[in-house]
Amino acid sequence: MTDRPENLVELAETGDVDFIVGDWMSEYYMAIRGKMVATRAQVNQVDAFEEQFVHSIVDALPFIESRGIKISQSRGLTATKYSSKCKSRLGRATSSAISPTGQLFKDWDCSPIYSAQCYLGSWGIIETFNEGADIVVCGRVADAAPRSPPQPIDVDGRETLFRSSHTASSRVISSNVLTMSPVEIASLLERQLREYLDVHPFSLLKFTLTGPANPNPSSQDAATVEFRIFAQSDSEDALSKKNSLDRCFNIIKCTYPGATFAVDTRQGVPKPYNEYFVTIIPQNLLSHTAHIPAKSLLKKIPTPTTTAEYLYEQEVDETAEPVSLQSFGPTCTAPLGYVVHARSGDKSSDCNVGFYVRHADEYPWLRTVLSFSFKTASTE
Repeated sequence: MTDRPENLVELAETGDVDFIVGDWMSEYYMAIRGKMVATRAQVNQVDAFEEQFVHSIVDALPFIESRGIKISQSRGLTATKYSSKCKSRLGRATSSAISPTGQLFKDWDCSPIYSAQCYLGSWGIIETFNEGADIVVCGRVADAAPRSPPQPIDVDGRETLFRSSHTASSRVISSNVLTMSPVEIASLLERQLREYLDVHPFSLLKFTLTGPANPNPSSQDAATVEFRIFAQSDSEDALSKKNSLDRCFNIIKCTYPGATFAVDTRQGVPKPYNEYFVTIIPQNLLSHTAHIPAKSLLKKIPTPTTTAEYLYEQEVDETAEPVSLQSFGPTCTAPLGYVVHARSGDKSSDCNVGFYVRHADEYPWLRTVLSFSFKTASTE
């Protein structure tokens, strides 16, 4: 239920269900929410609970109540006592125990301790339902991951899942499970986000994949690339946390373990930007004055009389008298910077770059290589 806020509404409205179990917690959220509760004198509702649950259940409450659906969820995080009131009967299950980890708690050298989560199981939840509650708010009393015995996988990738109970057994076969490269995952994620986000207010929405992905990586670092989402808009509300960052996280959470969001979200907060606009105007419309304070002199500068029409598209000349590249002997593929130095800059709205070599005998090669087609390919 942590993927998209819409999931709970859709399930409560159309799902053939008697109860819904939701997990709004992870080790990451347990730690940061626990620190908030422990270090602040005043704790508000958002601090105590997972905020996305509030967005999810508000629209789902009419269907939950009219259809008599029971809800059990871990929205309570580290402080279930701060639960908000709702129209349905509400219960909560709490604990203050610490589950064993294979180590002695007294030997743990981390300090201070902000909170503890105990995997107690469902007994407190069941008892709360037995007492008439419709919605149970608790901490993380069990891991959300399903438990199953080892399952066979055929050589063609087809997997058979077996599930048994005291009264029956079932078998499910899954096939066409494909391995996706980071490039394919990024392409899929971009299509999902463009569909899920309201892109109309954006003047720019750009997705960039940075870093190589080895075909057979030896570590997680070697298999990881950076996926960057860059957006601009005239509307600050379009880039607000609710309409932009949170919605990106909703989709990213759907792709675990294919994508994991960065824990530092400061780059996801909208910031104003400046735009530099370049144009031309007739010089005779300008008042050009030189100020000489030492002489208390203001001297008007006349408009130039010798001028030329500005060329928006400058002519490009191909290299004169190029030489055959084969004449330089055997070659290998290498960065241009092995031989050539460069200096880039800008002139108003135009950018430029100058190339130079260290030795005179390299210059004929450079003039030939820097053809118009080479320069066009470089800009693309």
